[in-house]
Amino acid sequence: MASMPAASSELVPFALTLDDEAAERWAAALEREGIEAELRIEDGRALNSGSSVFPTGPIFATALYVPASQRERAAAVLIDLGWDGRQLGAGHRRGLGDRRTALMGAVLMALLVAAIALLRGR
Repeated sequence: MASMPAASSELVPFALTLDDEAAERWAAALEREGIEAELRIEDGRALNSGSSVFPTGPIFATALYVPASQRERAAAVLIDLGWDGRQLGAGHRRGLGDRRTALMGAVLMALLVAAIALLRGR
C-alpha cells in the first residue's frame, strides 16, 4: 500500500487571477526557483464578492497551487514580480465588483418598474 504524502507537500490554492498570462508568468517564476506550481481553471465567480442571483462577473479564473510548505517562499518570489498578496491578481480588486453589481441591480430594477408601469397603462 502506497503511503500518503506529508500534509506539507500537498498543493494548496495560493492565488487566483483572471489574467492567464500573469498566472503562467507566476508559475514559471516559481518553477525557476524550484517551487512546484500548478495552474488550474476554477470558478471565476469567486472573484465577485457581491451577492446576486444574476450571473455577473467572470465565469472562469486561473488558480495557482503551490505546496503548503512552500507558501512563504512562493509569496517572496511573486512579490518580487509585483504581486502584493492583497489583490486576487492582475489588478482585480474586490470592491469594483460590488459597485458594478449594485449598479446592474439598480438598472434592472428601474427597467422592471418601467415595464410594469407600461403594462398597467394599457
